[in-house]
Amino acid sequence: MAVFALLIGDWRRLPRSVLTLAAGAVVNTLFSILLGLSAQANGLLTVDAFPGAIQGRLSQELLDLVIALAAGAIATYAKVNPGAVSAMAGTAVAVAFIPPV
Repeated sequence: MAVFALLIGDWRRLPRSVLTLAAGAVVNTLFSILLGLSAQANGLLTVDAFPGAIQGRLSQELLDLVIALAAGAIATYAKVNPGAVSAMAGTAVAVAFIPPV
């Protein structure tokens, strides 16, 4: 919502949407850490047990971050701008899911 508020210029909703985004990120991160620690304690989280495609996704680079941010920006633009081609959002999502090369 914060990105939408920025793109459409709705400055009244920006502070609340940024706060909601930050709270969601904190809750999501804490839940993920808790779930990961629980899985590791039960022996469910061993890197050697994952297939090669998943192991390749475990090591990220700066280029992966740039691609993900660009895909998100394109998808957001396509969502906000009614004149944009609807295929742009699908292409941006597809790019975000491309396995590492």
